[in-house]
Amino acid sequence: WAEDIRKRLGTDETVAYVLEPKIDGSAVSLVYEEGALVRGATRGDGERGEDVTANLRTVEPIPLRMRGDSPPARAEVRGEIYFPLAGFERFNEAQLAAGKKPAPNARNAAAGSLRQLNPAITAERPLSIFVYGVGILEGHELGSQWEALEHGAFYELDNLVAIFDVNRLGQRGETMHGWDTASYLNRAKAFGC
Repeated sequence: WAEDIRKRLGTDETVAYVLEPKIDGSAVSLVYEEGALVRGATRGDGERGEDVTANLRTVEPIPLRMRGDSPPARAEVRGEIYFPLAGFERFNEAQLAAGKKPAPNARNAAAGSLRQLNPAITAERPLSIFVYGVGILEGHELGSQWEALEHGAFYELDNLVAIFDVNRLGQRGETMHGWDTASYLNRAKAFGC
């Protein structure tokens, strides 16, 4: 497998791999201009997403402004909106208590929460975001996914450790051998996934 990767890249040099968990939520893109959140959209059909800015503004872990004196003119952060396990359980308990049907799974419940016509309904739901990538970062060139992960503390936001506290569970290595998968999964569980 590793040999095939090197052949496809046209190199004999060692190739570095980045291992990251996948959160099964609803993919979103957050666009910040001059430090302010101006737009949030779903992935949609891959070319055009649904504008869900009003609802994303109610998701508590999503900062509305970047901290710092000189944020980038434009930054796009990509991530997954999801229900942490405990939050999903509380949501379903509340649904049952209200005489409503519980959600069959957290992923669809998160996606449905983003599509509510009334942002106040979205605000009542214990949603979170797991940021996994950077789309645009004007004024800064990131050469790899690992660089994006390393630049996680580049610009701080009001209620996140950093705008690019991107997937702090990521790991880097030059081979797929010897990675402690059990330890990795335990760290993901501790994160609330």
